[in-house]
Amino acid sequence: VARPRDALGVADALCAGLPRARLARAVAALLDDRPRRPVLSTRRDALRRGLPGAPLDDLDAAAVKLDPLRTFSPAEIVAVKDDHDRLVYAAVLDARDDNPREVPALRLRLGPSTLRTLPATAVYVFDHAAAPPPRDDD
Repeated sequence: VARPRDALGVADALCAGLPRARLARAVAALLDDRPRRPVLSTRRDALRRGLPGAPLDDLDAAAVKLDPLRTFSPAEIVAVKDDHDRLVYAAVLDARDDNPREVPALRLRLGPSTLRTLPATAVYVFDHAAAPPPRDDD
């Protein structure tokens, strides 16, 4: 049962001066006793999260974005589209930007014996701060 008046009252009392509507949503979420969908549904999903070549889980799939102008780091976990146009995890091995006027090329590991070189424009990064939290609205 959502209690927006309770949430607004708690937000006002605890956080004077902060954005009221945002605080109210946060407090309402804390007071909400509805069951939530787990972020990782099984232990197997948790173990495969970030494993090069594994499909993205729901949490990471909701947080992907293209950001080709950023600097990529070796061993960074990113996402790319596989041969079936599904997003899968990949690990950055190195970034080559020999010519500053061109998009950098990234050498990626997509599995134990699978390497691929892709332009940074085809590599997705994760922005969990912008992704909505997973919920079960049933």
